[in-house]
Amino acid sequence: MKKALALILAMCLAAFASSTSSASSAQQTIQRIDGEVYGLAYMSLEESPKYLQDDIVAARNEIIAATDGWVADGFTGEVIDFETGEVQEVLPSFHDIFPEDWELPVGEWEGTRQSDTNIQPCSTGQYSASVEAWIPKAINGVKATAIYWFRLDSNHLGGTVAATKTGAAKTHNLSLCDRYSGAAYAQALRLSPSQGLHVNILDVGKGTTDIDVRVSTFDTPSWGTVQVLVPYLPSTSVR
Repeated sequence: MKKALALILAMCLAAFASSTSSASSAQQTIQRIDGEVYGLAYMSLEESPKYLQDDIVAARNEIIAATDGWVADGFTGEVIDFETGEVQEVLPSFHDIFPEDWELPVGEWEGTRQSDTNIQPCSTGQYSASVEAWIPKAINGVKATAIYWFRLDSNHLGGTVAATKTGAAKTHNLSLCDRYSGAAYAQALRLSPSQGLHVNILDVGKGTTDIDVRVSTFDTPSWGTVQVLVPYLPSTSVR
């Protein structure tokens, strides 16, 4: 069995080395990942034995979690300077860098939060918050409890999140996930305290989308300040 599995992995690694641009793009932006993980991740899930399928999904999620930045299909995302709003990097769409049969990772943290309160809009309709939060050590990406959540809808088409003070943590990781399913919508790793993650929802007709804010660090865990800004921007004002 081990010999057969090794042969399968070797074949998949060879296929990965000559794979299409989506795979190579992912390879350029991720941390060092063990070759066996790549071999599993790029196997066909449908054609693989059932006993390997959970391992294949886990390998894919490990690669996704190690990728520096991406945003789910149906959203746009940028890394910005939180003070000036300057766009520093446009994040690629999920399926621009990962194969079409890969699915958004669903967090094992579903239902766990540092706070279960959402950000309430002020009189202008804008959501904003600044809270002290614990920034934990990253485990396989941005696996951490949510700090709080906010809502995108037809009047709030986008939001920005930034850890503006990170204490002993030199950099931080941000992840935005569906509050109920745990599916990740956007990710940006190794941001400085001056950087934030901004997302816009493209399908304004889908109703409300409640988003958990998660933050972690590859450095020393620490208390920090996390800010969220969701401007009032009705869909009728978008051209």
